[in-house]
Amino acid sequence: MRRTIQAIVLLALLAIAAGCIPSQQQLRMEQEFSEMKRRLAATERSLATQGQNSELSERLNALARSQADRQANLDNLRVDIQSFNGRFEDLSRQ
Repeated sequence: MRRTIQAIVLLALLAIAAGCIPSQQQLRMEQEFSEMKRRLAATERSLATQGQNSELSERLNALARSQADRQANLDNLRVDIQSFNGRFEDLSRQ
């Protein structure tokens, strides 16, 4: 009787221990899961970089527009100055 109980306990312990050892399928699934996590992290980094590139591109476009506006204003000022110089020359001749 005692041996039977010992055998049952031993079998129970073996069953529990066998449940703790991962099978090939579990190992494969864990590897696939790790690979998926790695790929997801790479994708997130890529999207973040694209977002930064997009933001940088928007900033550069805004700066280009601002520079173009300032250049147009400067050109207008040059035309006005040339016009005033022409008028002063006309007045000084008279």
